[in-house]
Amino acid sequence: MKPTTIDVQITKCPKQYEAVRIGMQATLDPEETVENAIKAATAQLNALYVEMYQTKAEMPQNAQKTAKTDSSDKREKLTFEDGRVQQIVSRIDKVRGDAAKVDEILKQVNKYYVLDANAQKAIDVAAQIALKI
Repeated sequence: MKPTTIDVQITKCPKQYEAVRIGMQATLDPEETVENAIKAATAQLNALYVEMYQTKAEMPQNAQKTAKTDSSDKREKLTFEDGRVQQIVSRIDKVRGDAAKVDEILKQVNKYYVLDANAQKAIDVAAQIALKI
């Protein structure tokens, strides 16, 4: 029996009580051995994990919450990984269908926080969903 495809998965734990599983399925080249393909796929998955999670995990949680954009802007920088983004999304979800309340929440968020790109996307999508219902 000669394998033609491989399925490689890795599981990492970036934080306590949190696990991330990354996987891929690949087709073997005719001259490639199964062992070499698995090693190459594992190396690619490990590199992807480092790129996606370890650069974010290196910054301590307290530093993320207290980071400021610059001295002239007194608003706090809010990243997607911060739990307050989920709280904002939940507040928006609770006022579904009420455009005035959704708008007020968004004004308050912009008044106190500077959002990174991913946090801004999450909050925008939550607002769109809340207004469509």
